[in-house]
Amino acid sequence: MKKTSKKKSAGLTLKQSSGTRSHRSSDHDASHETIASVWISKNAMTIGLFEVKNVRRCTWLDPKIIANGSRIFRHGEWHRTQKAALARAEDMRRDEVGKLAEKIDRIMKMKLL
Repeated sequence: MKKTSKKKSAGLTLKQSSGTRSHRSSDHDASHETIASVWISKNAMTIGLFEVKNVRRCTWLDPKIIANGSRIFRHGEWHRTQKAALARAEDMRRDEVGKLAEKIDRIMKMKLL
């Protein structure tokens, strides 16, 4: 049996559970869809692409958001296939190169005394 304790915070009652279930109600748990594998492109320009297994789609919150433990990824940061993640990473790289080219042009046009 799970132990629960109640805390008052800013006029709200919060339940804390010492069991394995989260603090969300059971109707929220039933509205999750588990996805076996997704590819993450959020940090493609720094750490690269990576695969995450057994993520949960938060359909009760927003169907475009997935969660894996404490990590949350929004629409456009995760993809069902590696090919889609690679395409997004290419777009990110193209945008970054364009920004750097503009910065180089701006620096080259500077007049120094």
